[in-house]
Amino acid sequence: MSRIPAFAADYAGLVQMTRARSTGHYVGIYDGTAAGMDTEAGRWQTVCEAHDSICSHRTLALAREHSHAPEGWCEPCGDQVEAPPAPAYDSASYRRGWAASERAGDGALDRADGRGEKDEWYDGYMDHAVGRPKYFHRDASDAEKAEWGLA
Repeated sequence: MSRIPAFAADYAGLVQMTRARSTGHYVGIYDGTAAGMDTEAGRWQTVCEAHDSICSHRTLALAREHSHAPEGWCEPCGDQVEAPPAPAYDSASYRRGWAASERAGDGALDRADGRGEKDEWYDGYMDHAVGRPKYFHRDASDAEKAEWGLA
């Protein structure tokens, strides 16, 4: 099985051509010396064939590793790949923080730090401690947060 598509068979120095799953674009791995490329930063080159972006590597293994994710080194590819969605608000952590503030125990914040609680725990703790409505951090508009000095 050939690792080089027919259309690229005569590309000088081409060692391997793959299609990146994340972008759908072809990425070539070239021996920069054989291709006549600038090899100061490394002999092996990954090239986004759609955008002509090049990333140099000292080893062929690194070039192969980078060929699977051109969005990390090809700016136009990076612009086209969507960022992963933000994690959902952790209401359970918020409720635990709210409840800890209701109990008003000494050292609750230190213990939460020690457990590595999520930010939502502290949101719940502080909302209760200063008299804000429950789920204020999650539900309040920017204007409402500004009134509390949280903008």
